[in-house]
Amino acid sequence: MFSTVRDCEGNIKRYRGTSMAQRWIAAVCLHGEQGFRRIKGYASIAGVIKRIENEQAADINLPKAA
Repeated sequence: MFSTVRDCEGNIKRYRGTSMAQRWIAAVCLHGEQGFRRIKGYASIAGVIKRIENEQAADINLPKAA
């Protein structure tokens, strides 16, 4: 993301205030969004979350050490 902003921002020659700079950065971010890819292993994230929740529930049910 940051390298895309850096590359595209170099083409901007003049800012006429902070609101214009914000609009340019938003446009650059939307342009860079097209190059993003999906996270590897994204399909198994739900299963990992469920296992973590099960482990936490099991830890709550353990008797406390004296």
